[in-house]
Amino acid sequence: DSVFFVVVGNIGDNGDVFLGTERSSYIASRIKNIAKKELKNLTEQLQLNHLKPIGFEVGYGSGENDLLPPVTVKCSDDLSISLEGKIDRIDAGLLRTDDMTEDEDTPAYFRVIDYKSSERKISVSDIVNGKDLQLIVYVEAVKNGLSQLPAFKDKNVVPASAFYYSFDKANISLDK
Repeated sequence: DSVFFVVVGNIGDNGDVFLGTERSSYIASRIKNIAKKELKNLTEQLQLNHLKPIGFEVGYGSGENDLLPPVTVKCSDDLSISLEGKIDRIDAGLLRTDDMTEDEDTPAYFRVIDYKSSERKISVSDIVNGKDLQLIVYVEAVKNGLSQLPAFKDKNVVPASAFYYSFDKANISLDK
């Protein structure tokens, strides 16, 4: 709770844009409830998982601020396109398993997360048919670029997962 109040504790306080009407007070209350629920969910995820956030709004491309290289797609012998963008969140971690020999390097596992303001489902059919490639491109960008970062230099980079994280306002209920 203390972290929550540091982050969003002042919403709806004196002089805030949300003061003045019952409706704006209600909106401020909803924002606080949504933020509290999502902060709790994200904190629990971090505590239960060996993968930790290593980047937010990570750029991939050829710009000077891009941390990862662009994703190049070869269309034909004469044509390639470079894809550039930003990945909302990348989590990564080194994980040794019991069945690994002493000689084996510890692989670097990663996941990409794309935040959405409403529910978005992943359709295998849309991915296979090329209609929804956003997460696939993100995975490719991280797979190609993560081993270039100092903490993961020369590591075997392995995708663990990729998903959309929806802030689904309609399903939020808080216990008092």
